[in-house]
Amino acid sequence: SWFVRQPRGWNWLEGQFARMANLGDVGAQSFYGHILTFRGVGLGAREEGVRLLRLAALAGDGKAAYQVGVISLAGTASKAPDPVEAARWWS
Repeated sequence: SWFVRQPRGWNWLEGQFARMANLGDVGAQSFYGHILTFRGVGLGAREEGVRLLRLAALAGDGKAAYQVGVISLAGTASKAPDPVEAARWWS
């Protein structure tokens, strides 16, 4: 959409998803978590994205659980790869 290609529009939309995710909306946690994890700028954005994906996965979001498993298998800057944890997310 033309709206998300506009910097002001994107910033507004990002703020809305951040608020919804902080209020516990599982869909927003999953969507915004994906955006921060894979498109976020800096380590802080990636870590927040993983945190939101983990919350969504714990609430039953299958796509988020899959991604948390992939991230667990690969490891992060603050956590070593953990194949056992990855398998737990995929089960």
